[in-house]
Amino acid sequence: MFHNKYGCLVTLSNNNRTAQRNQPSQEFNNGVVFSKDPLQVDQLFEVTIDKKINSWSGSIEIGVTTCDPNNLQIPASATDFRDGTWVLSGSCILVNGRSIVEDYGYDLDQLNEGDRVGVMCTSTGCLHFYVNGQDFGEASAGIPARVFAVVDMYGKCVQVTVTESVETRIISNEAINVSLAVQNNNHSDASALSSEERLSFHDRCGSLIKLSTDKRTAERRRPLDEFNNGVVMTQRPLRDNEMFEITLDRLVDKWSGSIEVGITTHNPNTMDFPATMTNMRSGTIMMSGCGILTNGKGTRREYGEYNLDELVEADRIGMMRKSNGFLHYYINGVDQGVAATRVPNVVFGVVDLYGMAVQVTIRDNFDEHTISRDCSVDFESRANSLFQQLSRMCITESVEGALPSPDLDSLLFHPHCGCHARVVDGGRAAIRPNAVVDFNNAVVLTNRTLRCNELFEIQIDKIIDKWAGSVEIGVTIHVPIDLDFPSTMTNLRSGTWMMTGNGVINNGTTVLEEYGQNLDRLKMGDKVGVMRKSDGTLHFYVNGVDQGTAAMDIPESVYGVIDLYGQAARAVIVEQSLGADRLAITNGSAASAAAREPPAVLSSSASSSSASSSSAMQLLFHSKHGSNARVTNGGLTASRPNAHGDFNDSIVMSSRPLRDGEVFEVMIEKMVERWSGSIEAGVTTIRPDDIEFPNTMTDIDYEMWMLSGSAIMEDGTTIRNGYACDLDTLTVGSRIGMARLGDGTLHYYVDGRDMGVACLDIPSGVYAVIDLYGQCAQVSVRSDNARVQPEVHARQPVEYDLQPPVSIVEEVTHKFSTCCGKNILLKNGDCTAIRSKSYNHGLLFSLQPMKLDEIFEVQIDSISRQWSGSMQIGVTTYAPQESMSRDILPASAAELAEVGSKVLWMISGAQVTKNNVPMCENYAPCLERLEAGARLGAMVASDGTLHLFLNKEDLGVAATNIPKVRLRCNSENWEEFRSLLPV
Repeated sequence: MFHNKYGCLVTLSNNNRTAQRNQPSQEFNNGVVFSKDPLQVDQLFEVTIDKKINSWSGSIEIGVTTCDPNNLQIPASATDFRDGTWVLSGSCILVNGRSIVEDYGYDLDQLNEGDRVGVMCTSTGCLHFYVNGQDFGEASAGIPARVFAVVDMYGKCVQVTVTESVETRIISNEAINVSLAVQNNNHSDASALSSEERLSFHDRCGSLIKLSTDKRTAERRRPLDEFNNGVVMTQRPLRDNEMFEITLDRLVDKWSGSIEVGITTHNPNTMDFPATMTNMRSGTIMMSGCGILTNGKGTRREYGEYNLDELVEADRIGMMRKSNGFLHYYINGVDQGVAATRVPNVVFGVVDLYGMAVQVTIRDNFDEHTISRDCSVDFESRANSLFQQLSRMCITESVEGALPSPDLDSLLFHPHCGCHARVVDGGRAAIRPNAVVDFNNAVVLTNRTLRCNELFEIQIDKIIDKWAGSVEIGVTIHVPIDLDFPSTMTNLRSGTWMMTGNGVINNGTTVLEEYGQNLDRLKMGDKVGVMRKSDGTLHFYVNGVDQGTAAMDIPESVYGVIDLYGQAARAVIVEQSLGADRLAITNGSAASAAAREPPAVLSSSASSSSASSSSAMQLLFHSKHGSNARVTNGGLTASRPNAHGDFNDSIVMSSRPLRDGEVFEVMIEKMVERWSGSIEAGVTTIRPDDIEFPNTMTDIDYEMWMLSGSAIMEDGTTIRNGYACDLDTLTVGSRIGMARLGDGTLHYYVDGRDMGVACLDIPSGVYAVIDLYGQCAQVSVRSDNARVQPEVHARQPVEYDLQPPVSIVEEVTHKFSTCCGKNILLKNGDCTAIRSKSYNHGLLFSLQPMKLDEIFEVQIDSISRQWSGSMQIGVTTYAPQESMSRDILPASAAELAEVGSKVLWMISGAQVTKNNVPMCENYAPCLERLEAGARLGAMVASDGTLHLFLNKEDLGVAATNIPKVRLRCNSENWEEFRSLLPV
């Protein structure tokens, strides 16, 4: 039941089992309640949502806290707790009010009346959340033993009741294991096992599954008509060191993909079976093809020596959770090595009869001792072999220059911005990519201070109706590069003036309550601006209308600032009219550019005279692309080399934005019949350097317009079916093109024929995107793209004509220098480094000086928990010689900074230092918390700034004024990591 101390608007009833928030139409918070007693270990505390209203945004929040309600001044909401509190809010996990997981399990805001939500702390100190009885996996670890459950009836949630049957229910892994008879390892005859102990398939299974009488054989019905809904699970959890092995009895050739096998923490008695197990987002590890997926996301792209899609009838697939928590797979009795570590104690075996796989039968196996030693494979030798393969892989590095360099005088957005914001389109636009999930932390400043009487104006290009509130705009004295970005600008307590709603706030305090038009009511296409006038007054503008004086005595040097809060998801800077002198210059440049523009049909003489300029502006594929793609032939050809082994992760983009009316056309040169689906094509405002390529184009859920088959999609959602062409029907030799015309429409062209309008209101400056998906294995850019353009859509001169050419960078493999710390052992062609003993003398350098805009990246392979501290990464002007003795090198990076006149920039923990002097605090997530598998990279940009990359994400500028020649330096407390290629 609930505790008798609760939020000021709460009323308890039903013997303190039901809680209600009073005045729900007038108040949205102060609805916090607690469990009466601290939670027991493995106890599920669960409530049912009895009543919701639609007046507010947000809904129920649930979690645990170490705070004793008797001694607590209860805050207005659960997210306001600051000491020892873990809360699930929406789909975010917050610890002491700070978000640590952005996308966890189910979104609580989507729950309806009658839905159940619960929380549990396990005996291992892990926090789990449950929705309608389904465990969404570990949310956090290290939870103290004594915690109270906390529920916040926030926003739409008005009333909850403690679920009757669970308040005293203890879900104990030990009880489950005790209830299962301990298997005798000496058994050699399957008949010696009781029917309860013997592994079989559970009664509950996928909708198309048919089980045999003994429940040891599973078959997918209608295999020629259906390819999924074939999930089966074991009837009990797997024991430690117990082999779960199946034989592949029957296959069909119609579908792509095949059997998938793995383990899950979900109980088949309560699980809602998905169409495929790769749709599961918690508690699930699956082997699919030749990769490992954890909770639906790829964690190992190349695992083992076999591809499950290439197995034949009578092949055997097994898996085992070993007593050390490691998961191993076995193909025909051969151990494929460690697939995952830290696997939960209680897991069920699961098989997905997907695609070609139709029927399987469970084989009898007892434990790891029954596996022939002749079949065992030494994991270290396998790992070394894998590392060598990885080191030989060629992944092209990113290049700068996807957009034309803007005029240094232009007013743009600064790239250093809030953690949920992103600056795109060469600084002209700002977006909140995951706007459906998060609503704040999207503050963006201008790249320079505003001049007197200069209007900083933005247009709202995208609105998300889910949230309350909208864009906020203003000015601040804070420099973007030095600002510790708040969740919202109204939280800043110095040097800031903001318009929010229809009020004006100075340093977090409201100074005008009724000022101008309400920004929360703006719609897509509306404009809002701010200007500091020469008399020091601040004025705001809505759709060009001056709202009057908002503040006085504004300092001269202020930056423009917007907060993409709540409904506002994208904003574009509105270019202001220029003075007559600058306008004449601009028009002259445009005219000159137009004169250089090649005509629709080139004569031979004109062709030769303009060869150099046209080649410089030729459309190519960008060197940054999906992990399975390769760009060759000077950027003209894109392919998926292993087209028979993989079908996705092959997105490629154009090397520069398309001009209005310019057709980007490719020819299909190679196809494979094995897969379903084929090429996908579209456009996006996202720069290649700003995108983290997903598996397929359809997974890009912002700033994307595309054609898949005959379906038109925007931001991952189908907006129109039955377009005039179906890309899945194209064959080798077919040509597919796309163009954004001057009226903002997107057109597709098949073999030169216009298929009509696909989308409206496409922004200018979009990049072409091609997905070499499924059957499509290779395409080449048509060199005569400019001549394909129909005459009725003649190109207009635009500023992109002034863009410098994009160079295609050759692929580079990095190595470590043999001049390294005396405790370092180099292996794998100097691509793998191991610290053999102690905690120091682990310095490492790159073999060659870094190039500008080149990422030097390492992956952590193993860690040693006996030491404190951890890996440090940075750059230095210190140049070690291969012939130097290891004894000369200092024991740590801190001591290296004291060597002569050399300079060392390092990121240690969350701090940036220069020669051991702190330059920036809280720059990045603390590096000391990284685990094996994490990737760290360093890059010096062409503007002399140092950037740190964590798991391929650019964490922004760490330091400035870096010299042009430098070596990368590592000092680590990890025992092993390896050099990776730039990605």
